[in-house]
Amino acid sequence: MKRKKQFLLLLLMILTTMILSGCAGNSALSNAVSWPGLAADDETVYVAYTSSVQAVSNGKLLWRYPAEAQNGMMFFAAPTIYDGKIYAGTYQNEVHVLNQNDGTLITKISLETNKNKILASPVIADDMLFIASNNGSVYAYALDDLGVPVWQTDLSTEIWVSPFVSDGKVYVTTLDKRFLVLDEKNGSIEKTLSINGAVMGRLVLSNDRIYFGTLGKEVAYFNPTTQEIETVMQTNGEIWASPLIIGDKIIVADMAGYLYCNELETGKSVWQIKAVSTDKVGFIADPILLPNGNLLAVAEDGNLLVYDTDGKSVNSRLINGKTMSSPVVIGESFVTGLIPGDALLRSYTSDLKEDWWYAEPVQTTVVAPTSEVSQETVTETPAK
Repeated sequence: MKRKKQFLLLLLMILTTMILSGCAGNSALSNAVSWPGLAADDETVYVAYTSSVQAVSNGKLLWRYPAEAQNGMMFFAAPTIYDGKIYAGTYQNEVHVLNQNDGTLITKISLETNKNKILASPVIADDMLFIASNNGSVYAYALDDLGVPVWQTDLSTEIWVSPFVSDGKVYVTTLDKRFLVLDEKNGSIEKTLSINGAVMGRLVLSNDRIYFGTLGKEVAYFNPTTQEIETVMQTNGEIWASPLIIGDKIIVADMAGYLYCNELETGKSVWQIKAVSTDKVGFIADPILLPNGNLLAVAEDGNLLVYDTDGKSVNSRLINGKTMSSPVVIGESFVTGLIPGDALLRSYTSDLKEDWWYAEPVQTTVVAPTSEVSQETVTETPAK
């Protein structure tokens, strides 16, 4: 019951942000925020957070877009980096295309209505840009012509997860617990399958299978050969984070504070850890593989937890702030985002020594996507 209340509070926070982004002025934008969405190249981290996208290197701000907060403009999804450009989705159903070097606006893609939000990072594949909106639609644009979509496919309900593109197919999940396969060329729906819970993390490809965790407390995969969904493993808590696949093992972090390592092929448990002692704290951020080969799991309460691949605890560090953002690796270090904390970004080495930190010029406070999407509150509609 405590976890359910915490989960609903988390989603209420995001709903509050959505409402404020649609009707509030700049003062509200400074005080109602989601968690930072991070992306990185070899030297720079790009953070989409509240009213701006910022480029930060070694703790120093390189640029900020827009330079001054604009009424109603808010960002949530991690930006996408491609060919010298930054693609950033907004809470106004737009994608802003920025110059990666200086943050200047190149062009803006406006979808049907600014009453909807882009909560998933845009995806670029095969010279196409794919955008999922919480209006329940997927849009495909040619990179050399961002004025009019090549196709638009309207689905049954909201989309919070980035499409995954592979071998001429676009794979999409919706909040009403559906997994869909679209044709990459024209967006036609080729397959719709029911799954046991809404998907909140990325779809991950391994061994020609597409893996995902669900709020139904399980990890499953779609097999393109058989066109079926298969369950890999069950978990103690709902899953928000994306699975991490290392060789023949799959690492999973759940919202009840457990970490799991299972065999990828059979689903057999290798090890399981109650990484967080309290039931009030779990994992939203994706687990990652550190440059030194260890695993990093970032708990909601600011605990950085490092394990070796055998599940042995190697190191830990508690930092000031909530940590729901998936960390990114830059060189031999990683960067995590915090809310509210005394910094927006902090960089650490693999042994958790601090490299640098970055604080926004104006301090902001917490708040957090929504439809009530816990496994207990998502209404299932039979797949067609």
